[in-house]
Amino acid sequence: MSARKIVGIAHGPSTQWVFEGTQVRVIDVKRDVRVSGPSAVRAYAAMGLSDAEISAALVFEFPPMRAAQLEVEFVALTVHCECGDRIQATVSNQDVLVHCTCGRSWRVPLRLEASIEADPDAAVESDLQPGNEVISLDALLLARAQQVVDR
Repeated sequence: MSARKIVGIAHGPSTQWVFEGTQVRVIDVKRDVRVSGPSAVRAYAAMGLSDAEISAALVFEFPPMRAAQLEVEFVALTVHCECGDRIQATVSNQDVLVHCTCGRSWRVPLRLEASIEADPDAAVESDLQPGNEVISLDALLLARAQQVVDR
């Protein structure tokens, strides 16, 4: 049986990356293998994913689908002023100006910035390519375990 393709399924404004013909999300495979290792691999194999499909999920790079944006729905915050007072405020737009009873004002800017630092837990470092049928899961898991030990 050949490995199923990873496809993007639109769900409103977001996209879920799954194996074609399944509801198995790539993000779940990546997270579960990172957290649980071999037991997660066995669980996904029991659900019908092949070694090649699990390996493809582990090296899958999510393509940009839209510009990143910040949507503030409701944020509560407490500003601890220099004077010793604390002011509670809610944020309902992308900037909030908090006024203390002492007369000081504090601007709390909210913005979304891409980080140049990679998340060390985000993926297994590998030169493997998605779809490569010769990927050894044991080698991937061993490499991941070594990364954790090296930290």
